[in-house]
Amino acid sequence: MTPAGPGRKTGPKPKFSTHDVVDAALSIGIDRFTMNAVATQVGVGAPSLYRLFASRDDLVGACLQEILARNPWQQTDLSWPDKLKRWSRYCWDVCEAYPGLALTLYTYPFPQVHGMRLLGHVLEDFEDSGLDRDTVLYALDFIGDTAITLSLGLQSYRIEPRNEQRNKLLAKNRELLEQNLPQEITKIEQSQDLYQHTVAPKTEFIIAALQAGIRPDIPKP
Repeated sequence: MTPAGPGRKTGPKPKFSTHDVVDAALSIGIDRFTMNAVATQVGVGAPSLYRLFASRDDLVGACLQEILARNPWQQTDLSWPDKLKRWSRYCWDVCEAYPGLALTLYTYPFPQVHGMRLLGHVLEDFEDSGLDRDTVLYALDFIGDTAITLSLGLQSYRIEPRNEQRNKLLAKNRELLEQNLPQEITKIEQSQDLYQHTVAPKTEFIIAALQAGIRPDIPKP
């Protein structure tokens, strides 16, 4: 019998697929799942998962790829300002659809490697738009970061009722905020569309700067 080489998978073929594992991880939460929890949901032992994924980080990467595959970028004939608005909304909507994604994008090493195909499609959409490639890349990064960080920041307002200690902190800080910035807290609590009240104005500000001819001073390597 030939011994198994390094990294070679041995034993019977698993009776579950990578899609089963990814779906389970996403249903638990991309930032919260453990290999044990995923295995339990799939109905197998945790060691079985390592036949398909070498580590939790590998599974996170597969989850990122799956999220982007489920949310492809649709090219349009819109003007570049409207395309940037679409990009802003796209980033926000995807983060809102997958709780924990925003946090993962800032804690997983180089998550961009899983979005290169998406980026290629987006850049194609901006060809002949009137903006040079460097400016498009800068604008996409700036606007994307704005949408993602706001989605992440607003998660602090979405506290589970059973978390009494966190609710006390929220109530205390809410009172302080209401004393100094009453319009901000009202906007967050009463808004039917947080994107329109938080992300959209900042996106408009960035676009207005580009329309005014302001360009980033991007250092050359």
